[in-house]
Amino acid sequence: MNRDRGGTIGDIRVRFSKDRARLVERHRAGEGGGVVVRAYRRLVDTTIHTLCSQFLSDTTDLALIATGGYGRGELAFASDVDIQLLYSGHRPPEGARPFIQALWDLGWEVGHQVVTVEEAIELASSNRETLTAYLEMRTIWGDEGITRELDRQVREDLLQPRLEDYLAGKLAELERRHAEAGDTVYLSEPDLKQSPGGLRDLHTLLWMSNAAGGPRSWRAYLADQQLNSNQYQRLQTGYDLTWKVRNTLHLLKSRLWDRLDHRSQSAVAESLKYPAESGRLPVEVFMRDYYHASRGIYAFTRLQLARGGWAPEVHSPTMLTVLGPEGEPAETWPVSELVSSPLAVLERFKSLARRRSSVSAETAAYLFDHGSALGSAARRNREHGRLLIELMEGSNAAWGLQAMHQLGVLGGIVPEFERLTALVQFDPYHHYTADEHTMRMLDALEALLDGGEKAPELGVARQIAEVIGQLPVERWHPSRDDMAILRLAILLHDVGKGTGGGGHAERGARVVRNVGKRLGLDRESLGDVVFLVRHHLLLNAVAQRRDILEEVLLKRLHRLIRSPRRLHMLTLLTITDLAALSPTALTPWKCRLLVDLTENLEGLMSGQSPWMVAEVWDQVLGELSGEIKDQVSYFLK
Repeated sequence: MNRDRGGTIGDIRVRFSKDRARLVERHRAGEGGGVVVRAYRRLVDTTIHTLCSQFLSDTTDLALIATGGYGRGELAFASDVDIQLLYSGHRPPEGARPFIQALWDLGWEVGHQVVTVEEAIELASSNRETLTAYLEMRTIWGDEGITRELDRQVREDLLQPRLEDYLAGKLAELERRHAEAGDTVYLSEPDLKQSPGGLRDLHTLLWMSNAAGGPRSWRAYLADQQLNSNQYQRLQTGYDLTWKVRNTLHLLKSRLWDRLDHRSQSAVAESLKYPAESGRLPVEVFMRDYYHASRGIYAFTRLQLARGGWAPEVHSPTMLTVLGPEGEPAETWPVSELVSSPLAVLERFKSLARRRSSVSAETAAYLFDHGSALGSAARRNREHGRLLIELMEGSNAAWGLQAMHQLGVLGGIVPEFERLTALVQFDPYHHYTADEHTMRMLDALEALLDGGEKAPELGVARQIAEVIGQLPVERWHPSRDDMAILRLAILLHDVGKGTGGGGHAERGARVVRNVGKRLGLDRESLGDVVFLVRHHLLLNAVAQRRDILEEVLLKRLHRLIRSPRRLHMLTLLTITDLAALSPTALTPWKCRLLVDLTENLEGLMSGQSPWMVAEVWDQVLGELSGEIKDQVSYFLK
């Protein structure tokens, strides 16, 4: 019998391998990720049916069910095949053991259990993951009545009495996953399932809908939501790309692997035949597309949860914080006003930022779809610059700019900044995409100027806490006009990167000059912004590579910077740039160098030359003698 079974398994294995190879070729030819995972699930179904006819055909009172991703009908090339054999007799069916062995003989990773309905209920009652698995189970073979009975008991006896706790638990899992990942879709090495904007976000949405009596399948859920064509296309594009990348990773690693680490990013970009583009490496072009996909999935999930009354409390420059926490009053903006009055969207955001208020899920969804067009319409009105600058003067400007960016409005108003969205630099220094780096800079500025009190909620606690005592911020504190200039310079400091190639600071300065003129800046303000963008790398380079007491160097910097006011703004920009570069880029040592360089320059600008200190010490040493002179001289060396 073992020999016969081996031959049968051998035939099945060969047939399965050939069919799988054809499916892999479809994947490599560019077939959509969703199409491929559903086709692979059907191939596995067919193979299991063949095995069931070999080993379970004489068995009654049995149901073979699929759970997990296999139950949802989504199976990547190296995913586990999760099944359960449900039986209603007194002992497991005789064919169960050889059937499971046959699955392993095919080379699959199989998660399996052989249980009665009563045992399955007991498992689900003590484990939320098991309960969730049963919500999306489907029958592959056998008596569907057994599956229906398990489904009835799970929903009526287990789920309904504690539905609110279950939903709250799923939302808490979502929050925990996001928090552990830094509350950002722009992770340097994201996990395709678990990271924000990953597949698990969509799964959570469907689990909560399923448990609450809504649609149980993804296709039914989307049909129930009646998405417009733009929403559907954006979500489908993100869904397909994520699955395509996941399948590519599984093939490259020859095993289950969902982490898109740096080495894998280059390999996936090559496998998917991404070209270089506008001075960007293929891997940078690929990661830009991936982050756009993740951002679309995240935003869709967040908006759908908000519409259902579920709102995780998170803060991150890349998250839709404009929705606000659950229970907080939210504004609904009239669509007719936004469409008929080009400046209305800017007026609304300016007012929203002043109060740090929230918008309804419906308004956020509309802006997410149409924000870029509304921003472009506002840009054609000469008054848009005045309103944007007024927003930047306020204390909650960072929050307002982030909200506008999250919903696409900022990119419509300042298209030069939109080029930075999801822009990756594939090097060891840049931890975030260019747009998130910029938004974190704005947060870091807020934290510096309020003495670090807002640092924890802004996500820059570690960087700011370590250096806040070294910074004479009170003496450097800019005026409201200066704050607008500084924030605009931060917003635009990396726009040169959006044009490709090297030398981004100089190219950015040329771009900024045109942007400033369009915004209606006066000559002095425009000169300040251009200066800050052109020289935003200067102080850090000097502080770390040169002698900050070198006379010729300091005099050259004096002639270039000219005023303490510009110096203070440039120092704040430099410190926030480091703080937002990565969690460890701004160290107390680097901060001390910048502070000392700034104070040396400030002294020179006020006529108090730093070299006067050396002259004073020479005079003091001249008046000492003996052992005391030697000790002081040794100390000063």
